[in-house]
Amino acid sequence: MTDYNVDRLSTDKIEEFARNFLANCPKLPSGAIDILKSLRSPTVKTIHGPKVLRLTLVADDLLPDNFAQMWAGDGRVTVTARTSLWNQAEASDPNALKELRHEFGHVLLHSGARTKSAVPLDRKLGGNAVHKFIEPDCSAEKQADCIAACLAMPLGKISPPMDVRDVSADWNVPLEEAQWRLERVRLIAPKRISRALERNIDSLRTGLSITEQACALWDQLPCAPDSSPALARMARGFMIERNQYNRYTQTGWTVEAGKIVPLMLKMQG
Repeated sequence: MTDYNVDRLSTDKIEEFARNFLANCPKLPSGAIDILKSLRSPTVKTIHGPKVLRLTLVADDLLPDNFAQMWAGDGRVTVTARTSLWNQAEASDPNALKELRHEFGHVLLHSGARTKSAVPLDRKLGGNAVHKFIEPDCSAEKQADCIAACLAMPLGKISPPMDVRDVSADWNVPLEEAQWRLERVRLIAPKRISRALERNIDSLRTGLSITEQACALWDQLPCAPDSSPALARMARGFMIERNQYNRYTQTGWTVEAGKIVPLMLKMQG
């Protein structure tokens, strides 16, 4: 079996744990996890508490089907990896680094899971199969992939407008992992409304404070070029905007002696 059904963990929870873990783990100058140093650490703080961490590098033929595997016992977690994988990671190969981060993800999330002292969590050479009977939030493999990406690309340093190719190159991660990270960041980023919608909202808000006299005078003004008459008008040669009533701005206006006065006139002295 190439995946295991573990306790449910949402992406938000994994994101939160990754952020907290990054605060105190070995890091690269970019702020991403230094996975090689982290795997050499004598202890590690997992979601199940502190554990003794052991790294074992073996000849490739001793792991004929796997890149690496994690075994969890009482108080101890062991990661066994192919020596060739480690050498590739030391040479900054993005795929090798991802595989090690993935296995470290099992260390962080699954050292107390139902797989403890029962089965190793393997990283298969041909990729781990997806099983339809395992929900995504309960998949050991998906959880490990998720935290591996979060540790490689800290949330606060990835922004929605970034290009996936730049993220892949700048953070030295595989393209597909960069794509997942960007999609995640874009999903949780605050949604911005268009400038036109902002103006309409401002206009509605301002309309609540405009007097009946001002509204009547507004309706008598000529329209401004290329603008909705509900949003902008012309007064004494100046364009004024409805949502700038009684505001000292370039399009602000007020009412004096029964007439609309562009506040630009007052700003000009």
